[in-house]
Amino acid sequence: MTVFNKLLMGTMHIKAYDWVDLDPLTSKSPTKLLHVDGSCVRLAKVKANGTFTAPCDTSVLYPTSGGNIHEFTAITPCAVLDVIGPPYCKDDGRDCTHYQQVSEFEIEEEEEEEDVYGWLKEIEIPKESKMDRIEYMGPHININTPNPSSS
Repeated sequence: MTVFNKLLMGTMHIKAYDWVDLDPLTSKSPTKLLHVDGSCVRLAKVKANGTFTAPCDTSVLYPTSGGNIHEFTAITPCAVLDVIGPPYCKDDGRDCTHYQQVSEFEIEEEEEEEDVYGWLKEIEIPKESKMDRIEYMGPHININTPNPSSS
């Protein structure tokens, strides 16, 4: 799934992660490495961790890079447009999943920049979570057909 985020109004904190795949020969699913409280946790690298105030740039989160696992926390009343494609579909392996960070640590690289990592545990949908879904009702988009204007 690819995600487009646009903060429309207000101020919010955004924290975004990418899965760390320690074995490139593994399947598409993230590597499960550790058990905490009877649950598997997965290693993720923090890609963004900051406060944003509208107006600001649109962000694009790709399936395996850019912080596709993301958390929005309102600091002031705010609105965010979060466009996901293709849409969530449990049968196709694109279910909406919620995670909680159980620990965080830093690794210093040779260039003296610190990468931040966290262990994420899958959780139930938080009670305070609020999401409205609107189905795309526009024209059909066929991604397998070449664009005639590009010939």
